[in-house]
Amino acid sequence: MKRILLAAVLSSLTVGAFANDVQIEVDGSALPASCKINGTHGTAQISVKLPKVSIQSLSTAGSWSANTRFTLHLTDCPVGTIVAWSAPDLMDPASGGLRNALSTGTNAQVRVLNEDFSPVDLAKDAGRTVSDAESEELTYYLQYYAKDVPVVQGAFKSSARVTLSR
Repeated sequence: MKRILLAAVLSSLTVGAFANDVQIEVDGSALPASCKINGTHGTAQISVKLPKVSIQSLSTAGSWSANTRFTLHLTDCPVGTIVAWSAPDLMDPASGGLRNALSTGTNAQVRVLNEDFSPVDLAKDAGRTVSDAESEELTYYLQYYAKDVPVVQGAFKSSARVTLSR
């Protein structure tokens, strides 16, 4: 009985023995705790309230409405810190915009815009790089966006993440 058990254990040890075909190297760094967004270390919550808009302003596919400005105030971040957007749960991979989390709300989306009003594609945002270690203000806009029409009336609620990395 002991020989059968020993043979079973030894045979199970050799099943996964193959040559190495690929070596994966991982490289990264952690930011110092001094990096702050809007004066807060770690996870901050920023609420941006969009104005109410008429669905008539979103009557054609690709139309948008209500650019709403907000600013991220970064302090004590090392030069070269990358500020990138993502929304893994609520991002539409086709448009790069935010979908509505409310199933009974509007089908309009919300897009994030850089300060030059170019859309941030949340599916593949490469981010912006911090150039001043003392203090930097990054201006963004949010806007309603009609990916599909007709846009129906209703509330909108969603969320996205801003990640700091090096």
